[in-house]
Amino acid sequence: MEEIRRQVAAARRRLVMQQFLGVLPWALLVAMLTALVGLAVPKFMIVNVDGNVWFASWMGGALAAGLLFAIGWTAATGRQAMDAAIELDRRFGLKERVSSALSLQQEDLETEAGKALLNDAARRVESLEVREKFGISINARALLPVLPALVAFALVLVPDAQDKVKAASSDSAAIREQVKRSAQELKNRLAEKQKRVEESGLKDAEQIFKKLHQGLDEMSKDGSVDRKKALVKINDLAKELEQRRKDLGDPEKMQKQFEGLKNIEQGPADKIADAMKEGNFEKAIEQLKQLQDKMEKGDLNEQDKQQLAQQLQQMQQKMQEMADAQREAKAELERQIRQKVAEGDMEGAGKLQRKLDQLQQQDRQMQQLDQMADKLGQASEAMQNGDMESAQSQLSEFSDQLQEMQSEMQQLASLDEMMDEIGDAKNAMNCEECAGAG
Repeated sequence: MEEIRRQVAAARRRLVMQQFLGVLPWALLVAMLTALVGLAVPKFMIVNVDGNVWFASWMGGALAAGLLFAIGWTAATGRQAMDAAIELDRRFGLKERVSSALSLQQEDLETEAGKALLNDAARRVESLEVREKFGISINARALLPVLPALVAFALVLVPDAQDKVKAASSDSAAIREQVKRSAQELKNRLAEKQKRVEESGLKDAEQIFKKLHQGLDEMSKDGSVDRKKALVKINDLAKELEQRRKDLGDPEKMQKQFEGLKNIEQGPADKIADAMKEGNFEKAIEQLKQLQDKMEKGDLNEQDKQQLAQQLQQMQQKMQEMADAQREAKAELERQIRQKVAEGDMEGAGKLQRKLDQLQQQDRQMQQLDQMADKLGQASEAMQNGDMESAQSQLSEFSDQLQEMQSEMQQLASLDEMMDEIGDAKNAMNCEECAGAG
């Protein structure tokens, strides 16, 4: 009987192990899927637990839970000794000898029939190799938990929500520092230009610089400023500069207009005409001052006075011609635009309108040109009438207008420099490599 029980026990152990291995993959699969849900939580929500501890807890808990469930399930539903005996009979073809022997009661074992059945069963199981028919195998189901486990380890590479918040906070701080650094660099460079502007006495430009500094100070002091807001602020400053540039018109083209001051007869105003023809208003103002000194001291003889009157008249005529030519060009463009619109050629009208807009930017300078021509004409007429005092007065006003034009040229140059500096500042704010230093 001992041999029978030994073989039955061996068969039962293998049946139980096979049953355990059958339920374990499913238990681990469910546990790992549950762990995946837990591991995904920190990716979307802030969890005040260390990431490694959270991962180890869920993975370790899942493995332990799956294993314990498989053990408990096997223990609750495990195969009994009679089940193993029946399987021995079936698998080895013993025709219920083992199960029958195992089911004999004590009084049955005392009978001849019982002893004969027991001895026969014992003899037959004695030579059995239980492991041959009760092999323990692992099938493809054992790989079921592997996929969620791989996904779980892949989740480690996904940043936690808390890490994203920290990274975003760090990036925001870096961006704010970059913006402040760029604004401060721009402010320092503008300060140098402002000093030169103040020395030149350009009051309008001084006001522009002060407004720029005020805007940059606001950006530097605003602790919550980000790159987008800073660029909007910079763009607003650039628009103000551009508007001021438009208000000034186009002194550079006006400067080129004076190239038409040629073929002027010789006389005391030669150097003035030459300087204006070259677009050198500063030199023209200096030469005009020297001429006024001569007129005041009476250093001009009658011939000089006649020549000067003639030169001033010629300059007045040429400057008036420049202004008239610009007005005629505008009028012609307006006529052509109306014609294009009447013909339905809106594209052609648009091109002509852009040309007209460019000419209209010179309106301010053309008005100055009219006024300057008028002053020269009055000065020429006063000299012809021998009224030197009135002539000097008109030339002084002419000099003031030249000075105003020179000032606008300097303002335009300053505005161009400021626009360049603002462009560099915008690039620095977007430059991650230079960290805002440009």
